[in-house]
Amino acid sequence: MRAPAAAFALPGPPAEPVPFGRGHINATYRVEAGGQAFLLQRINPDVFPDPEGLMANLERVTEYLRGRLVAEGFADPHRRGLTLVPTREGRTWVRDEGGALWRCLVFIEGTCSLPKAESATQAETAAFAFGNFLRRLEDLPAPPLGETIPHFHDGRRRLEDLHRALASDAFNRAREARIEIEALLQDAEQAALLQDLREHGALPLRPTHQDTKLDNVLLDERTGEALCVVDLDTVMPGLALGDFADLARSACSAAAEDDTHPRVQVELFAALVRGFDRGLGAGFTALERELLVPALRPGAGPALPHGPLGGGPLLPHPPPGPEPGAGTGAARPPEGAPGRRRRAYPRGPLRPGTVAEGAKRGTRRARLACS
Repeated sequence: MRAPAAAFALPGPPAEPVPFGRGHINATYRVEAGGQAFLLQRINPDVFPDPEGLMANLERVTEYLRGRLVAEGFADPHRRGLTLVPTREGRTWVRDEGGALWRCLVFIEGTCSLPKAESATQAETAAFAFGNFLRRLEDLPAPPLGETIPHFHDGRRRLEDLHRALASDAFNRAREARIEIEALLQDAEQAALLQDLREHGALPLRPTHQDTKLDNVLLDERTGEALCVVDLDTVMPGLALGDFADLARSACSAAAEDDTHPRVQVELFAALVRGFDRGLGAGFTALERELLVPALRPGAGPALPHGPLGGGPLLPHPPPGPEPGAGTGAARPPEGAPGRRRRAYPRGPLRPGTVAEGAKRGTRRARLACS
């Protein structure tokens, strides 16, 4: 294991690498050299078929973020962004004798990450970090980043995959999961909503993280401040709302991702909304802001209860002033609350004959398959 480490320009001979972290995709090791700590990673080619393209993305993103942090006046950009260690030949990666691609990053000391939020404050802090990450990457110069996992957040493709799985039912599980499948397919047309809006130019395509789990934010061990967003292998063109949805999916419950009876904690969801909105700030378009919490729109089913939120606003106005994420704009009450005028939910181009109608037809076929 020392051979890949020795290829990098470390400040001394590397010690034996030690397995590190909770990741399930890439093999990650902590290695000491010259009194400093580094992370050595082997990229999983089964998940990332173009690891060199992935590294090209990572080089651009880390370099650009470092410049943004310096421009924003941070004195410790090395703790607030990932730092790639070059090889002795000047590259940011090396291949071993078996062809596997390795990289090395500076280990950020004095930090921790949380697999689950222990409080609403922690949830809001992490969500702010992800929103702020998108804000900082808004003006990343062309060309667009490469797609490291094709169709990763493509709801339409995921729905098609579900229909194919139901049609084959290879392990005879559809009947056992009938209630869950029917509940999901009742709103099947929503799966393609974001893609449809993007293809019609209503939502902006921007650099996004696409793996927005809480433990991908490093927190200062002493202060609890969110310092650095990590695990940037899936940073590629996408939708801000996709990042928020992935965050909400993984962070709204204290249960494990494979728990069959997760309980959504409304106070955590509210904290995620506040944090993400504050982080991205003025970078949100009007339609993105409208779609951020679709459960609050009239006629969308049970609204989020306002009481457990302490009577406070769920989604504030965009912060004023030239510094995105730095203001404290006046709050607005949720849709349907007293003093808030109801407005129609923007349906965009979803009309008969589009993907929404196709999804409804697929829903009916899937229900027959489960009966």
